[in-house]
Amino acid sequence: MKNSSWSIFDNWNYKAKEKIFYPDWHIFDSMVSTLSSFYKKKCKEFQSLHSKWDKEFKLYGGEPSNFNWDNFRPLRLTREEDWSDWLIHLMSESQTGYFSSHLFRIENTTEDDYSRPSYVDREVSYKGRRADIIIKWNNGIYSHVEIKIGDENLTKTYDTAEVMRSYYKVPKSKWYDFIIILESQVEDWVNIDNRKKGEKRVRFCNDTFF
Repeated sequence: MKNSSWSIFDNWNYKAKEKIFYPDWHIFDSMVSTLSSFYKKKCKEFQSLHSKWDKEFKLYGGEPSNFNWDNFRPLRLTREEDWSDWLIHLMSESQTGYFSSHLFRIENTTEDDYSRPSYVDREVSYKGRRADIIIKWNNGIYSHVEIKIGDENLTKTYDTAEVMRSYYKVPKSKWYDFIIILESQVEDWVNIDNRKKGEKRVRFCNDTFF
């Protein structure tokens, strides 16, 4: 047996020309330049739209993206609590008082009185009753607001109103009760309101307001 040898490979054409690729970093410079141009264009469009809608929403506090939404989830509208959160946000953040003045329309109360109310609270509990929203406007007038999105037990609103007025020790002349209900609930509310006529000053809005 012959000794092992690598000579069998001597005639093989295994040598190949090596092609070394040296990356050209200038291609990334071109990409950065293109992206930069693209973003500048988009930023210009955004700034134009932002300025436009900031002016359109001036009476309501300006463009929504100006606000810090970390502690508030504005897209939820499935529960009464979500509607209350929205309402409080619109009232508390308004520097013009425009929104609240058109919603509540309390006599002898100006838009300045509604602007940035001095006190706003949610879910106030007292003597077995819980109020959705309590507001003290800048002129010292209080508003108690109930949000009833589909709630069939509307009668308890009257008891809640009286308990809350007692809790805050506010005279009737400076206390206004409001209820916000769906359009389908208006007839039920009117029937209840007629039975208790004269006891409370209550206004109602249907859901088309929003």
